[in-house]
Amino acid sequence: MPNWRKVVNDDNGSLFTSDVRLEVGDLIEIKGEERVRRVTYVMGSDRKGWRACFRGEGAVPVGELYWRPNGGAPEQAPVPANQAARTFEPPPRPVAASSSSGTASNLREWLRRVPPGGLALLGFDSAWTRRNKGSVAGILLSDGEIKTFGPTEATFEQVAAIVQDASSTHAVRVVAVDQPLIVPNEGGRRPVEQVASSPIGRRGGGVQPANRSRKGMFDDDAPLWEFLRAIDPVLDPLAARDATQGTFAIEVYPAIANIALFQDASAKEPLLKYNPERKTFRLEDWKALMEGLSAAFQRLSLDGFAQWARGMLEVREPAKAHQDGADALICLLTLLRWWRSGLDESVIVGDLQSGYMIVPVDEALRRELADGKRG
Repeated sequence: MPNWRKVVNDDNGSLFTSDVRLEVGDLIEIKGEERVRRVTYVMGSDRKGWRACFRGEGAVPVGELYWRPNGGAPEQAPVPANQAARTFEPPPRPVAASSSSGTASNLREWLRRVPPGGLALLGFDSAWTRRNKGSVAGILLSDGEIKTFGPTEATFEQVAAIVQDASSTHAVRVVAVDQPLIVPNEGGRRPVEQVASSPIGRRGGGVQPANRSRKGMFDDDAPLWEFLRAIDPVLDPLAARDATQGTFAIEVYPAIANIALFQDASAKEPLLKYNPERKTFRLEDWKALMEGLSAAFQRLSLDGFAQWARGMLEVREPAKAHQDGADALICLLTLLRWWRSGLDESVIVGDLQSGYMIVPVDEALRRELADGKRG
């Protein structure tokens, strides 16, 4: 990591970088801030000095300050040595080598991995806060039969009830949740978010920090903790693959999952912009995602989900509930990939102490996450 550079900044709308000309897309740190900024515009000259702007990222500190370029390496912000993010390492517990059914695409080809008492797999695009709704989609497998439901709007309480009901009919229940599940840090970001922000940032996105100071999301009274207490899951993703009974929850993240599932990671394509509540929404991206979901579930012979996605192709003005449904299916698809082939087609970013994500990868994204180099 480069050394800190001292400057005197006199404009809260930009950062004076002196004789250093940054490029759009570059990542930088300002000392004292618990985040990494992404350059969206550059102005100035060699004679007068250069400035970098960060649209949508708030005011820049003024006065004497220190900044440095950030190459997107895993250590994007200082973290205690004992909490350094460990990418691709299994959580720190002894486990037997997981069996793998290879890369078979048809779900019925790997029904043999279903525990004797049945398996319930759920994708939950979390509500995050108490007053919001998310979406859930699921697959119930038992005695050679496959049943699906959703995606449908759901609160924390409703998803907890689904899991609790399944406990009497299916020996193993696994929920893939689009929300951080392990948040020990009082402020800043978890190491896993520092790693994930590299590929996300290179493609024009950002990763929200998860910490206990975020009221309604991760503080002691957040509904997430009530949900986890209600279903009482094991959070170890490796254990979920080998279990014969119990409830498990794993953390997933649709934005980074989409890179390998539906895009060309080696081309560093921009992230799909499919949130209809944001000005960046692109109808062509929505359609590309629906086509990708439809094809993925068709290959798995999960026709109900494929049909839902095809139906969404006809929606010209998607609502937030539609996007939540799509994210629930991405959570489920990520879980299916993990349950089917484990570390062959996915990686564990982070650990059980500071937090982790299960990320689907192709070889390009695997290398990108591993070496932290800029594209």
